[in-house]
Amino acid sequence: MTSLWTFFPLFAAEWRRLAATLLLSTVTLLAGVMLLGVSGWFLTATATVVVAASFNLFVPSALVRGLSLLRILSRYGEKLTGHDTTLRLLTRIRVWLFGRLFPRLPIDDRSLRHGDLVSRLTADVDALDSAFLVALGPLATAAIAGAAMTTALAMLLPPAAILYAGLYATALVAVPAGLVLAGRSSGKAVVDAQADLRVAALDGIDGHADLIALGAVAEHRQAFDACAERLARGRRHLAWIASLGQDRSS
Repeated sequence: MTSLWTFFPLFAAEWRRLAATLLLSTVTLLAGVMLLGVSGWFLTATATVVVAASFNLFVPSALVRGLSLLRILSRYGEKLTGHDTTLRLLTRIRVWLFGRLFPRLPIDDRSLRHGDLVSRLTADVDALDSAFLVALGPLATAAIAGAAMTTALAMLLPPAAILYAGLYATALVAVPAGLVLAGRSSGKAVVDAQADLRVAALDGIDGHADLIALGAVAEHRQAFDACAERLARGRRHLAWIASLGQDRSS
C-alpha cells in the first residue's frame, strides 16, 4: 500500500484510461447480473405459463441476446484498455524509478551484489505492474456493483438489503485481506529466491573461468538448480493462492 501511494502521481497521469477500464468492468459485471435476472425470468415465465401464446417470448429473448452481446463487448474493451493502461503505467514507473535511483545507487559498494541489486530494483515494480488490473480495479468494480445491488434491494426488499450489504462488505474486505496475509510469506520467499537466482546466474557468467579451473561447475549448477526450485515452488504456491480469489466469470 505504501508503494501505491508513492507512485500515486504516476497512476493519476493515466486516470482517464483507468476510469474507462473501471467503467467497462462495471458494465460487464452489471450486464452479467442483469443477464442472470432476465434468464431467470424467462425460464420461470415459460415454465409457469398455462398458454404459451399468453407470454411474449420476444422481449426476454431479445434482452438475453442484447445483454450477452453487451457483456462480450464490454469485457473485450475492459481487457483491451486495462492491459494498454498497465503497459503505459509500467513504462512510466520504470522510467521514473531508474531515473531517480541510478544516480544515487552505490554501484561500487560490494555489499550489494549485482543480481541482488537488480532484484531489489525490479521486485516492487513487477508487483505494481498489475496492481490495478488484478487488485484495485476488481475491488473498485465490486464495490460499485455491491452498492448498486444494495440500493436496488433497499427499494424492493429492505430487510434483505441490510443482510446483503453486511455479507457483501465482509466478503469484499475479508477475502482480499485473507489472500494478502496468506501470500505474504510466499511473496517474500519468491523475492529472495529471485535475488539468489540472479546472483547465481551472474556469478556463473562472471566466474565461469574460475569455476572450470577449480572444478566447481557441478557444485555451482546444483546451487543454481536449488535456487530455481525454490523460486518455482514459491511461485506455484502464490499462483494457488491467487487462484482462490480469481474471477472465473470471463
